[in-house]
Amino acid sequence: MSWRTVDESDLAATLSQSEVDMYRRDGAADGSDRISTLLAHSVAFARDAVRQGGRCAALGPAGTLPDALVPVVMDYAMGKVLTALAVPLNDDRRRARDDAKAYLERVAAGEIAIPSYGIDDETSTGTSAIEVVTSSRLRATPPLIEGI
Repeated sequence: MSWRTVDESDLAATLSQSEVDMYRRDGAADGSDRISTLLAHSVAFARDAVRQGGRCAALGPAGTLPDALVPVVMDYAMGKVLTALAVPLNDDRRRARDDAKAYLERVAAGEIAIPSYGIDDETSTGTSAIEVVTSSRLRATPPLIEGI
């Protein structure tokens, strides 16, 4: 699984292009592109969930998601767009939004591991998944374990 950036085409795969255009047309108060801002916030939210869950050895480059999380994050973003537009969610869209939120909550709780496939060593956290601990002071010898 590789990590990649998301763009408007990912969102347009979940929403209709007219809904995406309507969201953009409403515009942000500061003049920024609402779609870019929404995608950046949604990706940051998902990356925080992955980081919080602690079950991913290394995150991809900043602003990226693993391929498997892209549809989940787009369903989450779809809910944000439709809520902002005051468009009622039908049952399928409501279920998709709720499933996306629940999935990300499970990732954050550490119930779902997100693999780090495709991450360069430079992006690694630098820690080993296994730590070998040795001690020469305590050895299990027959006199010590007698009666156990």
